[in-house]
Amino acid sequence: MKDILIFSLILSIGFVFIVIGLVRRKLLKEQYSLLWLFFGFMMIILSTNSVWLEVLAKWLDVKYAPALLFFIGIFVCLVLILNVTIVVSKLSERVVKLTQEVGILKHELHKEE
Repeated sequence: MKDILIFSLILSIGFVFIVIGLVRRKLLKEQYSLLWLFFGFMMIILSTNSVWLEVLAKWLDVKYAPALLFFIGIFVCLVLILNVTIVVSKLSERVVKLTQEVGILKHELHKEE
């Protein structure tokens, strides 16, 4: 069981460094990086403190505690994907509205000529 916790700790630390690198290169906005960093640090905490993971696993009646760690990771990823989908949906509505406004302005400009 220790091997899987060490593996998840290495993955979590790597993930945090990747997110920080993406923010530094301006490929990821800070507002979204906070969610990802929170997720990464949460996974680091659960990976390093196996007592908390064991207690949570017993409380949820999970037989293999590291499986709970990966379940939490997958669930958080789904929540983050839902958040990104909502943002993309709002942005696509704004793009449609802006495209319509530009079309109307072009039409009025050509109409005046």
